[in-house]
Amino acid sequence: MKKTIIFLLFLHLSALAQDAHIVYPFAKADTVKDNYFGTTVYDPYRWLENDALTATKVWIKKRVGIML
Repeated sequence: MKKTIIFLLFLHLSALAQDAHIVYPFAKADTVKDNYFGTTVYDPYRWLENDALTATKVWIKKRVGIML
């Protein structure tokens, strides 16, 4: 049990150390907004939902490159 706790602690600390230096690719914020029953909801990154857009494909390639 003690070895398991030490291993999980090490795993957690190593994950924190890796996240400290990641620089994510820039994602432009759009001006898309919807009105739902009188409430305005902004969705500036809706373009990322369309995987057919060239801009989305480029962003995904950059993002996946960070993870490698």
